[in-house]
This record gives sequence, structure tokens and C-alpha cells, in this order.
Amino acid sequence: MSKVKAVNPNTNNVPKRKTGTQRFFSILFQRKIIIVCCVILFLFVFGSVFANVIAPYDPDDAVMRESSQGISSAHWLGTDNLGRDTFSRILYGGRVSLAVGVLATLVAAAIGILIGMIAAYFGGWVDMVIMRLCEAMMSIPNIVLAMSLIAVFGSGLINLVIIMGISSVPVFVRMMRAQALQIRESEYIKCCETQGAGNLYIMFRHILPNAISPLIVMMTQMVGGMILMESGLSFIGIGVQIPMSSWGTMISDSKTYLASNPVQAISPGICIALLVVCLNEIGDAVRDGLDPRLRGEL
Repeated sequence: MSKVKAVNPNTNNVPKRKTGTQRFFSILFQRKIIIVCCVILFLFVFGSVFANVIAPYDPDDAVMRESSQGISSAHWLGTDNLGRDTFSRILYGGRVSLAVGVLATLVAAAIGILIGMIAAYFGGWVDMVIMRLCEAMMSIPNIVLAMSLIAVFGSGLINLVIIMGISSVPVFVRMMRAQALQIRESEYIKCCETQGAGNLYIMFRHILPNAISPLIVMMTQMVGGMILMESGLSFIGIGVQIPMSSWGTMISDSKTYLASNPVQAISPGICIALLVVCLNEIGDAVRDGLDPRLRGEL
């Protein structure tokens, strides 16, 4: 007689447990609006990176006989008062706006995370001095602080990135300090200290990796704020300078012609609004995916 292999009923139809990465992406893309935002963000980034390939015209090529033209097959978004193609300027301006927003966020995050860890780990007078300085900086609006620093150190793309980053450092300091203070009291940190681990090893090997999730969310949302700040500074003439142009400078250049050629001003404004909204929505989705408390796992 043939032997019949016993089947354990408990092993049938048991769903496989998702990995952390799979859970993150399933939560990230569970809302259709996030998929739309990711597609829009990808189009902005792709268009900015490959602007020299996609743009039909040189963004600085002024043809006065074609000035202030409307939307047509030759110029998809018309031309400005100097005859420059608006669509080409949108692509190249997005390259500058995105670069400034991302780089300024990285500068703010790098400085703020380091200072926040130092304040939380060493405490005492170090923590007190750092937090009083942060409170003093946060009492001044970011754009006002940036304007003051630009007046002292001058404009220019590199200066603009550094100054915008420095003006937003206190936000990252406070976030990193709050996370590090909780992690600092954990048992595994006490064990590392007992075993003689160095301060730098503990901060960068244990504290930073365990505090990185909310910082990633803040960085994602901060990029949109940096783009808005750059647009505001460029609009009043102290941000991105000629010969470079950004979406903020495009709006500034076209404000005089808003009645006669509204597309020239509306198109970069729509780009700024869309990009900031998409970044904020994606930041919220990233927060939901990275925070286990919002997933009901804690």
C-alpha cells in the first residue's frame, strides 16, 4: 500500500509576511494621489536634468520680433517680453530651483543633525548654549534671516544655498535633539558606554540610524519650503542672479506684463505650486510608511 503523506492544516493558506521594504512601499503607494504626485515629481526632475535635450530653444536666445507671443505650435507656452521661449525657460529654471532647494536642504540637514546630536549626547552647558542660539534664530522668520545674511555676505548661487541652509538649521537641530534624547537613555546605548565605545561611534553607529526616519520626512518636506524661499528671494531681486534664471526670477520678470501676457507669469507659478504640493504629499506618505506607530505595529 502506498503511504499517504500527512498534511499539516496549519501550514496551508498562510500569507507570507512582508518585509520592511515591502510594507513601506505598500503604504507609500496605497493612495492614488501619491502615485500622481510621484509621476509629477519625476516629470519635473526629468525635465530639469535633461533640459538641454528637451528644450526646443536656447532659454537666453532673445528674438525681439517674437516678443510677447501667445501659445502656439512653435512656442508651447508663448514667449516673454524679450522673445525668449517660456517653455525652455521653465525647464532650465526648474533645474536651478530644484538644485537650490535640494542642496540647501542637505546643508541644513548636515549641520543641524550634527549639532542636534552633540546637544543631546553631551547635555549640560553645551545643550543650553546650542538651544538658546537656536531659539534666537527661530525668533526671526527664515526669509528675513536669509535676507539679512545675503546683505552681509552677498548674493550668488553658492552663497544663496549656504545662507538658505543655515537659516533652516534650527529646525533640524530641534528634531534631532528630541530623537537623540530618547535614544540616549536606551539600554543598548548604556551597554555601549559600559563596554567603552567612543562618543563618535555611539552617535553615528547607534543614535543617528535610529533617528533617521523622521529626519528623512522633514528633509522631503523641507525641499518644497526651500524652493518657495528661493522663489521669494529671487522675486525681490536678491536670490538667483543673471545670467541664471529660476522660476522666481521668471515671475519677477513677468510681473509688469501680467495683464498683457499672463502665461509668462502663471506657468512658473503653477510649477512652483505643483512641485511644493507634491513634495508635501510625498513627505506625508513617507512619514506614514516609516513610522510604525501610524501603521499600528506599536
